[in-house]
Amino acid sequence: MQVILVLLIIAAALFALIAPAFWKRKQVLASLRTLLGTHAGSNKEHDIELPEVSDKDQALLLAGALKFPTVAYPQHSDESLKPFLELHEYLARSFPKAWAHRIWADELGTNLVFRFDGTDASLKPALLMAHQDVVPANPTEWENGRGPFDGTISDGFVWGRGAFDVKIQLVSILSAFEKLIEEGIPFKRTWYAAFGADEEIQGLAGAVKIAERFAKDGIRFEFVLDEGGACAENYITGVKAPVAAVGVGEKGIANIKVVATGKGGHSSTPANPTSVGILAQAIAKIEKKQSESFFTDPVSELFYILGANTGGALGFIFVNPLLRPILKRVLLSNPSLAPMVRTSHATTMCSGSQAHNVIPSTAEAVINFRLMPGDTADRCARWAWKAAGSKKNIRCEVIDERTPSNISPTKSTNYARLAGTIAEVFGRDVIIAPYLMMGGSDAKCYEHLCTDVYRFEPARLDKTEIQRMHAPNERLSLKNCGDAVRFYLSLILREF
Repeated sequence: MQVILVLLIIAAALFALIAPAFWKRKQVLASLRTLLGTHAGSNKEHDIELPEVSDKDQALLLAGALKFPTVAYPQHSDESLKPFLELHEYLARSFPKAWAHRIWADELGTNLVFRFDGTDASLKPALLMAHQDVVPANPTEWENGRGPFDGTISDGFVWGRGAFDVKIQLVSILSAFEKLIEEGIPFKRTWYAAFGADEEIQGLAGAVKIAERFAKDGIRFEFVLDEGGACAENYITGVKAPVAAVGVGEKGIANIKVVATGKGGHSSTPANPTSVGILAQAIAKIEKKQSESFFTDPVSELFYILGANTGGALGFIFVNPLLRPILKRVLLSNPSLAPMVRTSHATTMCSGSQAHNVIPSTAEAVINFRLMPGDTADRCARWAWKAAGSKKNIRCEVIDERTPSNISPTKSTNYARLAGTIAEVFGRDVIIAPYLMMGGSDAKCYEHLCTDVYRFEPARLDKTEIQRMHAPNERLSLKNCGDAVRFYLSLILREF
């Protein structure tokens, strides 16, 4: 037995030493294939030069789009719809040639769908996506006199709610087609562009309805691209090169209601603990516990590629499967990285009595779960009840659920062409790798229409800029405004 154990240790040590070198060689070869693609996939084969793009002009176009407070609300009114219709008027003026290709008019008139015909009708069409709506913004939280809907350009950035999430994509996609049509540059494949108006509130009247119409018309896609990862700089300590994270899937969402019951009455004669106290104790217990952690295929591939391109002790840990338990502990110790390997949960809403002197007989809270692939809302409800102590005066109910998405392939021609476009626009120093998107997007609504659904925002950002999403002082650099258009032009002209 001791001899076998020693041999196993030696074998493990040898594998630990050899694996990184083997993976490095394998990954370098894969990267070359990805970046070069097939000969037919190169833009240079046809001697096509992309139209000139001005960073400043694109910044002005984005700034104009940011001036419309297109906040999505569950209940529609003339007042809430007005900013969307005004945005449409602005887009029609700014991109008249592209706007002429708009198809379909939904009941509210808020969703935008375009079709741009290619020269080869035998090719399956592709779909580019973005959303028009933004999350609310408190003007008092924004600094230096820059309001969230002013569309200010200063210090080399465009400032405003939606600059990064994601009106840059909306404006850049239309800019790309406007330039191609204006300059008479043909493209082989037919492209659709779909811009829903309620992604931030689950897309039920936006992407869901648009996808239903595509399905009804029998339209299927070769390739779908929506918002997601970006070229992130200095995002992971020790990884010096920018990382272009391509979302190949996304976590699901489940909202669980936790209800606590107790004796109600007047606050002058309390019977503690009240329902609110019982609920508080339950929530505290739930927040202390965490779901089991594990590596999905996209996250495993992400760290293999990071390790192969990083080197040193960190790269050794990333690339070596024998050290996966150590990597998992590191990820779990970081609140921003832990959701990559487990279903996460956060208490987001709470309610009790409507009067300060009334003890409620019931108190409620809502816990938002972000589901790992394979997880379900029912399991989360059972888990939450058990974590709270399995008490009779506590119950956990499923409010709603959005299941995790499918995982799109990373060995496909479509992924390779996307990676090649990223490298062409953002530099060969960028590490391109798949990942599991922790937030939600409209992309999931289209997975029954396409197997290759990807999530990537064409922008090069540092960690501080990424943290501005849904936060005060959201901004995007002028260089990114131009590069986003260059990205879409390159992708549209790059055959796959």
